[in-house]
Amino acid sequence: MATRLSTLLLVCCVSSGCAEFALFGLAKGQNFREATAEDPAVEVMCLWEPGEGRGPDSLPTRGFAGQLLFFTSRGAEPVKVEGDVRIYVFDDQGTEAEMANPIHLFNFDKVAWNGFCHETNLGPAYQLFVPYTRKGPHHAQCSLRVRFTPEGGGPAIYSKMATVVLPGERHEITAEKEAAISEALAGKPVTRTATQTLAVSPADMIRFQQSVAQLQRAAAGSVGADRQRHEEPGRLPHLDAQAIQTVGYETVEADDTPRSYRLNR
Repeated sequence: MATRLSTLLLVCCVSSGCAEFALFGLAKGQNFREATAEDPAVEVMCLWEPGEGRGPDSLPTRGFAGQLLFFTSRGAEPVKVEGDVRIYVFDDQGTEAEMANPIHLFNFDKVAWNGFCHETNLGPAYQLFVPYTRKGPHHAQCSLRVRFTPEGGGPAIYSKMATVVLPGERHEITAEKEAAISEALAGKPVTRTATQTLAVSPADMIRFQQSVAQLQRAAAGSVGADRQRHEEPGRLPHLDAQAIQTVGYETVEADDTPRSYRLNR
């Protein structure tokens, strides 16, 4: 385990600042070990960092540049593997329930996965680019996990969850605005609070805008109903003309009714 940790630290040091992962000189001609049914891969170490490559639509996109190393229990050096790989990508956009589910699954059969294998000074390493499929230039904190299923059966192995931050735009609102909207929708008087800047996700911004629109519609409906009550003609048979004039009305003769009334203009 100590040797494996040293290997990973060496990978981190050499790869610092390089999103292409052209990390090592090729060691062609060497016979690298391969995982077998008797000596299967039991661990996968992953190194991810922000990168750029092609997305599912073949257009340039941001995402994650990765290098993966597989190990067995009988040796400290990386080994080649034969099997299927699935990569789970999560991010911090949306509700808690939405964030609990991956935004995309990338599946590779053994033939496709072997295409990512490179011979390096450390041994066989798998180097690839995984696109971030959510559109937009927003800031996102993402997590990736790898599952490897060996050919011919055997238990699958999982990598540790790796966190990668993709820098980008942040939508910001103030705590004062958020409190004002919440209190107004609840029918409470708006109170002033100290201004504090909060970073929110695009999904939170959409919900905030919907709340504002709901408040505006409610206010507009209230004003419209009040205006309709006062401006439209109405029958007031229980009031006499003197009482109506006192509150600003005038009497109007009607053809087939005793009296109808309207608001003075």
